[in-house]
Amino acid sequence: MAILGIPFGWVLHGLQQIIGNYGWTLIIFTVIVKLLMTPLTIKQQKSSAKMAAFQPKLKELEKRYKNNKEKYQNEMMKLYEREGYSPMNGCWPMLIQMVILFGIIEVVYRPLQYILRISKDTLEAACAAVHLSTSQQLQLINIVQKGSGEGFDALQKVFSADDLMKIKDFDMSFLGLDLSAVPTFEFNWLLLIPILAFASAMLMALMSLRQQASSGMPQQNTMMMKVMMFASPVMTLFFTFQLPAGVGIYWIASNIVTFISSDIIRRIYTPEKLAAMAQDDKSSERQREKIRKKREMMERLTQQRADYEEQSNQSRNELQQAKDAVTGGSSKGQNQSKQGKPSTSPDELSANDRIAAARRRLADMYGDANDDTDTANSKKK
Repeated sequence: MAILGIPFGWVLHGLQQIIGNYGWTLIIFTVIVKLLMTPLTIKQQKSSAKMAAFQPKLKELEKRYKNNKEKYQNEMMKLYEREGYSPMNGCWPMLIQMVILFGIIEVVYRPLQYILRISKDTLEAACAAVHLSTSQQLQLINIVQKGSGEGFDALQKVFSADDLMKIKDFDMSFLGLDLSAVPTFEFNWLLLIPILAFASAMLMALMSLRQQASSGMPQQNTMMMKVMMFASPVMTLFFTFQLPAGVGIYWIASNIVTFISSDIIRRIYTPEKLAAMAQDDKSSERQREKIRKKREMMERLTQQRADYEEQSNQSRNELQQAKDAVTGGSSKGQNQSKQGKPSTSPDELSANDRIAAARRRLADMYGDANDDTDTANSKKK
């Protein structure tokens, strides 16, 4: 997560210099991110509209090929190719939001490094002086802002006067709430952070369910989405009790801005308009080409696997037949040797050759060189 904190840290540092309030810095950062993600949100809406349009065709394929999964997969890929649709299109906004969340967590835990821009070496020395890990920069802030005690005396020897001044002036409160503290179940105003985070996440889940129901998705998918969507608010509630309140502020702001922007987009881009846009989308042709190449690759791999299995079975059969011939020939040869006749017959030599050929074929297929085959045959001869 450290690499994610670098770009987000620079943005938050710039906003902090302009705004001067930690809480409002997080909120303005969230609004900017959501505005930049608006094209992706519209694309996700178009993807949902397109999915609803050919959902009956997908259900028909599922019924027709319910006993042949491989055929169903191939026909489904062909359908996606014709429609220019990719199920991954709707996943990008969620993945990007997860990346942003991890970056925010990194910055919130290390504000001295990313927002105040104090050097990493200085912070490592300061943490070592008061026996803290480098991720406990919030404790460093508390010690410096307290301004007394043995820990503060040790930090005065590490931080410069300019660094100490920046830390003392760095206010992490917002509307009277300490955003550096981790909420607990103790009754206080900080408890509002997890409650509001849970409520806003639940609001998002209900809005998504309403959109899901109006899109014409099948019932089983709707039930699965219900479980996933209502699990999200519960996870949000859990994590807001594990992380500093600043992360909770970001979560609340993100959910509220997403709810408002999604409602505005839904009013501007009605389901009918989104469906028309999805059909005229210039990117559909590029998507069809990608899906076509993926489908052809899957078909080639399937055919290669079938050919490989056929050749492998054929070689095993030939090897077994050759072994059976050698076993019969050896017994016959032993009886002849007792009577003073040669122990090796032409049939046995031919069977040995067949074994060697079959083994070489298997070695070529499996990549296992059988160096002992010729030696064994020469001994038998």
